[in-house]
Amino acid sequence: MRFLWLPLFVALCLLATAGARAASTDAEGCKNAPDPDRRIELCTKLILYDEDPDLGAWPYVFRAAAYVEKGQYDQAIEDYDAALRLRPTQPVALVGRCSALNKKGSYAEAIESCSLALRLDPNDGIAYNDRCLARASLGQNEEALRDCNAALALRPDAPETLANLGLVYTNLGQFDLAIKDYGESLRLKPGYVDAYIGLGWAYGTEGKYDLALKNYDAAVKLEPDWAYLRKERCRTLLQVGRLKDAIAECDRSIALEPDHAVTYETRGYAYLLDRNPKQARKDFDKALKLDPNSPISLFGRGMAKGILGDIAGAKRDGAAARAIMPDVSDYLTSIHFLPGKAP
Repeated sequence: MRFLWLPLFVALCLLATAGARAASTDAEGCKNAPDPDRRIELCTKLILYDEDPDLGAWPYVFRAAAYVEKGQYDQAIEDYDAALRLRPTQPVALVGRCSALNKKGSYAEAIESCSLALRLDPNDGIAYNDRCLARASLGQNEEALRDCNAALALRPDAPETLANLGLVYTNLGQFDLAIKDYGESLRLKPGYVDAYIGLGWAYGTEGKYDLALKNYDAAVKLEPDWAYLRKERCRTLLQVGRLKDAIAECDRSIALEPDHAVTYETRGYAYLLDRNPKQARKDFDKALKLDPNSPISLFGRGMAKGILGDIAGAKRDGAAARAIMPDVSDYLTSIHFLPGKAP
């Protein structure tokens, strides 16, 4: 009778072996599949069915990286958080979380996450690099410079760090050094979108708008669906006087990211210069709902109100803008957003 169990035992062993092979294949695909959607699918399968408990937090980490690749930063951060609940001292998850927070624009949280990673591994060049970017984005330029130099000491030919160093030098007004670092970044990594954007920002900050636009044009060919890039290109088109193109570019940015105040603000000035004060006022109203204390939007709305005949409203908005930023009018003139009289 016991021999009757032998085929069943063999079948169970074969099923277990096949299951293990499937789990191994899924794990490999979760990590390395070329398509991010496929990686998300396989990682989700591993997580839901617990196909390989020995993997621990890794399916969450790999799925988070795929979400970052797709620009779905909130989902990525949720997965990094899930990974850290399973393994609170996993540096890879902390650095990945820092990078996703940077891409989302949550720079203070990014600094905290990278700092935790560096406490666990003081020689993590990527953590220094990402913290440099976060600090530079917050204007903490001296601290950012230290972080970028620490990153380069560990990874001397990292194009990402050279691009971040370019941002630091742009912030410090050292444009020649910034352009040199961005150029070196592109030499090491041809087609690197962040370096093109950095060059656009450096040239634009220096007032060389045609060169800025040239670099934004190169970047947008590589990343056509990046709202931030579209917004910066809209701004530069406004600065060179291509008002219709600026409005169209801001439209594209808003379609990709509808809740960014600066994009409405920029389009508002394009409409204002294009002699469409009604639409300009609508954009400034929307911008101020998202960011009620923006002196740039308050001033622009004041201009639109004045043109539309609401003189009292124009004066109120102009006064509110100057209370926050006394030189707002001079600033707008200096960046070629607006000639014209103050409300």
